[in-house]
Formats: sequence, structure tokens, C-alpha cells
Amino acid sequence: MKNWFSLLMCLLFSAGIWLVGNLSRNYSAIVNVPVIVSSNIEGRASQSLTEVSISGRVTASGFRLIALRNSKPVPVFIKSSDFIQVDKELFRVPASNLNRYTGLIFGNNVNTETLISEEITVRFLPELFKKVPVKGVLNLSYKPQYKAVGPVAFSPDSLLVYGEPSKLEHVDAVLTRPIVMNDIKRSVHGVAKVDTPPGIRISEEEVSYSINVSRYVDISTEATISLRNVPSGLVFSIFPSKVKATFSCVFPPMEDPAEKAVFYIDYDEFAESLTGRCIIHCENLPESVMDYKLEPQICECFLESNYR
Repeated sequence: MKNWFSLLMCLLFSAGIWLVGNLSRNYSAIVNVPVIVSSNIEGRASQSLTEVSISGRVTASGFRLIALRNSKPVPVFIKSSDFIQVDKELFRVPASNLNRYTGLIFGNNVNTETLISEEITVRFLPELFKKVPVKGVLNLSYKPQYKAVGPVAFSPDSLLVYGEPSKLEHVDAVLTRPIVMNDIKRSVHGVAKVDTPPGIRISEEEVSYSINVSRYVDISTEATISLRNVPSGLVFSIFPSKVKATFSCVFPPMEDPAEKAVFYIDYDEFAESLTGRCIIHCENLPESVMDYKLEPQICECFLESNYR
């Protein structure tokens, strides 16, 4: 009896080794994988209404083929640009675009020989949304004599937010997670996560940012303030009549901005003002000017007389 038991165990052990060896080999077979499609199509739900089945001939180990034939629905994100809209709710993915996602559909360690499914068609329901700008939460400091050339640029600079009307009406912008950098002395590029308000879905989870940084030098000048759009017959005066301007220019400066810059007060703004105080405007700044400061920034304006 003992000998029969030993023989049986040897047979089972041998069969196990044979089975494992065979299942470890690669085979070519046709498999069908259920897929749940998600995307970021503008104005649509993030996930398709129903799942689809995608067929393909693949080469994989026996173990992997068994797993594929018994797999649960696989979530696959497909770019919105790979869809072709069929009607109001139906979207089609041609085989030429579907081929880009075979690795996600059939998984790792699987060689896709060919897709048998020529295309798939899925349904995305409309969803209420609006587009809002991206605003950076910034904590930036620069080394002495360095500063940003213009504001921080985000890409994309606006995002779609989805949700109930009561939620959307309170969302005017999407904020990034804090971007913190110190002693900056060169241009910086990176990626920032965005904060999602409660009850809201956002079209992108992160945005790229770019900070153009340059060394600068300050150039100061005193200039006369000109007047614009003063109607004929009016005596219009301002105080003060001169302004001190400090230009932050890219180093080394290629030209003197004071030779081109023009400072002026617009009478039309005075006519609509309740206080008689007007902002001093500046134009014709060379491209090399990164920023400027005016002292003062506002003039007191007076209408002295009216000749008819």
C-alpha cells in the first residue's frame, strides 16, 4: 500500500511539473477582453456608459492566456483625439487608433499579433461643465538681480470643470498645489498638481508651468507726462507733471528704454472718474523691459475752465 501511495505521489508530482512546464510556454491564441473606456472628451462623462469587448490574436504564456480569458473588465483611458464622433452620444475608435492601446488592453508580457476588432463604438453621456482659468499658488523668490520675465505660464491655461449647477457656480478658477522655489536664477519648467474642489471633476489632474527668468539691471529716468483725448477748448492740468520711472531691463541692456517710453494721462478716464485721480499709463516699452515702477502711479487732475 505504501508503494502505491508513493507511486501516486510521484505521478502527481510529475504531472504538476509537466503542467507548469507547458503553461509556461508561449502560445498563439485569440482572446476577448472586456474593456471599460474612459476619456476626457469635452462636455462628456469621464467613463463610457457600457463596456465593450475587444478581440485580438496574441502570443503569451499559457498562464497569461488563462488569465486573459477569465479577466474582469479592464479600465483603459483613450485620448479624446483618438475618437471620431458618430452621433450625439456615440464615439468610434478606429483600429488604427486602437492599436496604440493594445498594451493596456491585453497587459504586460503579451505580444499582440493583430487586432481582430476593427473598431469599437462607445457611448459617452453629456455632462454639465464650464471652462475656468488656472491660477498658480506661488511662493517664489529670486537671487539678487534676477527676476521673472512676465507672469508664470501654465499649459493648459484653462481647464474644464464638471459638476452640478450649484457646485459649478462657485468655481471661478482652478488652483494649483503650492509651487515653492527659492533663490531662482535660471528659467524653470515643471508640472504641478491641481486642487479639485469638493463635488467637482476636472478635465486634467496636473498642468505644466514655465517661469522665464533673466538677470536684470534697473535704469531710472524722470519724464514729462503727456495728455490725451482732451476736448478742444478745455484747459486740463495735472499734478505732478513729471513721473520717475524705474525700468528693470534684461542684462545687458541693449537700449535705453527712456528714449522710447511714453507716459500719459487719458482725459476720458478723468471724465468717468469720481475723484479726479487718474492712473499714469506707459507705452512703447522695448521688449527688453521686464518690469517697471512709477513714482507716483496716480496724478491729481483738474479742469480749470471751459471756453465756448
